[in-house]
Amino acid sequence: MSKAVLEINDHAMGLYNHNGLIVSSPAYVLAHGKQPQFGQQAIEQSRIHPVSTNNEFWYRLGMTPLSRPLAHFRHYADIAHGHLMHLAQQGSFDGEVVVAVPASFNREQLAVLSGIIQHSPFKTLAIMDSALIAANHLPENQNLVYVDLQLHQLSFTRLLNEAGSVRRDAFAVVPGAGFIALSNTIVQVVTDAFIAQSRFNPQHSAVWEQQLYNELPSWLQQFQSGQQEILVQINTGKNTVQARVSVSEVLESLQAVFQKISQHFAQFVSHTAMPVVLSERAARIPGLAFCLKASPLTVSGEQLAEICMRALPASSAAGNGVTYISSVAREPSSARTTSSAPATTDTDIDTGTDSGTARTPTHILYQAQAWPLPLTAHIDSAKKLILDSGSARREGELFRIESDGINVAINTAGTDMLLAGQKISGTKRLAVGDVISVKSLAAEIQCIQVRA
Repeated sequence: MSKAVLEINDHAMGLYNHNGLIVSSPAYVLAHGKQPQFGQQAIEQSRIHPVSTNNEFWYRLGMTPLSRPLAHFRHYADIAHGHLMHLAQQGSFDGEVVVAVPASFNREQLAVLSGIIQHSPFKTLAIMDSALIAANHLPENQNLVYVDLQLHQLSFTRLLNEAGSVRRDAFAVVPGAGFIALSNTIVQVVTDAFIAQSRFNPQHSAVWEQQLYNELPSWLQQFQSGQQEILVQINTGKNTVQARVSVSEVLESLQAVFQKISQHFAQFVSHTAMPVVLSERAARIPGLAFCLKASPLTVSGEQLAEICMRALPASSAAGNGVTYISSVAREPSSARTTSSAPATTDTDIDTGTDSGTARTPTHILYQAQAWPLPLTAHIDSAKKLILDSGSARREGELFRIESDGINVAINTAGTDMLLAGQKISGTKRLAVGDVISVKSLAAEIQCIQVRA
């Protein structure tokens, strides 16, 4: 039997193994036609068939009968079970899983979840609080707030480090600040741009409106890569209509919900300053990291899988019942050295080749020159790699390396990057000794630690 990690988050359910993401599926079901459709197929038709679509079955997981019939489903637990079966089929998976759940699940929902998993191809080894993904970002003897995004709410989780073990200390949600509310706001900005620039209203047709929502992930990716303006197109069947939308317009439209988030956050932390780390999906929302003064580093599903597997007790692996993992061991400080001051004339350069312990890079070595972190990189017109100090996003950047003093990560804007010879995309953590290369260039970059 194979082992994997199943993340329960209605924004996108994720199934991971040691190689990374196997399959992802947003929590949408469409009961239109002979067979219900789940995930991406459902979300891409949700605006065309709104009455036949549901996206609340994980958010309101339970056995209460549905107030409005939906296909053959009796209650939300039935729909959630159907989604699990869809996920297992799409991932061609049948085996043991560690199930990561949000803290918003109450005991009744956890019981329902356990019941529906028993009737699926998944065999539960353990259940873990998904916020513990941020454990390795927690400073010594401090609290940290982990921010995650679901479809219908934003969540805050306060983590506490006690004697080398990280546990959840407190939890709160911001209702009405989930991905659906945020995406509706952004799409309205785009709609207003079409009306202002061409007197064309895409909301006059469900098909046109669906095109906007289907393109939303691409807009967020473009804004995250540093683009200040995007070009949006709608194919009406007769012609193509365009509108330009700036990131400043999007940020202005999100201010009301950001104010709501800030107010909830201030109450949650009792006005005490503490580090904030976002999940990758939360970090995709323009302006959210700035709103919460969050670390430039984010935490990913791959990191979640790594921590889940590391925290799995031997007894669970041996099949002696299901364990609820409420705390995880924090990596020793020797493995997470903070960034050093810039090198002086007497320095040691640690390339990581003589030690099995992963350490935090402070510089990268490129063409015999040590560059301090953070930094960004792009390719110029002469096809040369250009490095710039600082982590400010730049148009056309190839990658960005960020550091919060505890962790270092590379954020790639394309598919041209290799880490230790393996293709990478998105955000990946770095350690001393890691070698980064660019496929289109004869360029190798090594992560090093400079000690004064």
